[in-house]
Amino acid sequence: MTDNNQGKSARAEENRLKEFEKLRSEIEATLNTVWSNERYGVAAFGAAWSWLATQQHQTTLGWSLPLVIAVAGFLRNQTLYMHLFIVGNYLRLVETKFLGPEGGWDVYFEKHRRPRKFSLRTLGDDTVWIVLAAAGAVRLIVLWWSGL
Repeated sequence: MTDNNQGKSARAEENRLKEFEKLRSEIEATLNTVWSNERYGVAAFGAAWSWLATQQHQTTLGWSLPLVIAVAGFLRNQTLYMHLFIVGNYLRLVETKFLGPEGGWDVYFEKHRRPRKFSLRTLGDDTVWIVLAAAGAVRLIVLWWSGL
C-alpha cells in the first residue's frame, strides 16, 4: 500500500470513529427526547383532561383533544424509535468492521433482543401511549353513548 493510500485509510478510520462517537451521542439525545415526549405528553393529556372536566359545556370535539395528544405522542415516539433502529444498524456495521464479527455492545444487543413484532419491551415502550389513548377513547365513547 502506498503512503498516500495508507494516509487516506487512516483518515477514513479516524473519521469513522468520530462519526461513531457522534452517533452514540445522538442515540443518547434521541432517548432523552423520547422520555421528554412521554413526560410532556402525560402532562398535556392530564391538563387537557382536567380543564375539560371543569367545563359546564361538554363536547365530543373538546374531548377528542386528549386522544389527539396521545396519538400524536405515540406517532412521534415511533418515528424516534425508527431513527434509533437505523442508527443502531449502522453502528453494528462499524463495530463489526473495527472489532470483528463479535462486535461490541450494539452487536451483542442485536443478538439478544427479541423481534420487534411484539415483545414485552415493545409493550413497555408504548404502554403510556396505549393507556392514554384508551382513556381518551373510552371518554369519547361514553360521551357519544350519552348523546353528546
